[in-house]
Amino acid sequence: MIRACEKDNFEMILIFFKFEFKIDASKMNQANPNSLALPTNKRGSRFPLFCRHFENQNMDDVLFNFRHFQATSKPAYLIAQLRTKIDKVNESDYIVKDQIEDDMFRFKDSFDKEDPVSESFNNAFVAKEHARNHVEYAIKFKSIEKENKKFAVDMLDLCKTTEEAALFLSS
Repeated sequence: MIRACEKDNFEMILIFFKFEFKIDASKMNQANPNSLALPTNKRGSRFPLFCRHFENQNMDDVLFNFRHFQATSKPAYLIAQLRTKIDKVNESDYIVKDQIEDDMFRFKDSFDKEDPVSESFNNAFVAKEHARNHVEYAIKFKSIEKENKKFAVDMLDLCKTTEEAALFLSS
């Protein structure tokens, strides 16, 4: 699935979602990137190799987490995630005709985590924060930030009137 995201192939990602594959990028999606900082060893050193504490190096692999974050921040992944959620809700016949008004609010609230535009803004913010803390990946994080900002702008460009844009941003 990561390879499909790297290719930004919507159809392939959607097939993976239909078979309930997911990518866990929760470690990189945190707003506070300091949680990925290098752990200190027993003596308080942030460089365990200098103190010959090779086995105490409990650092998560930054490249592994970066690849997952990069994959989940692709526009095709964000849209496929929303599409899968919509399909699941439609399959379960979520809206009953007698309760349409009450359920519409719950229906809208159930898509808060899958909103591609707000997720792209969040991914741009997280990428910017991680670029400061992981200097060796700064260029890659900046490209993720740029791609997510471009996606949000492209989605707003599809609005035909200012009322559509205002409605789009309010939801």
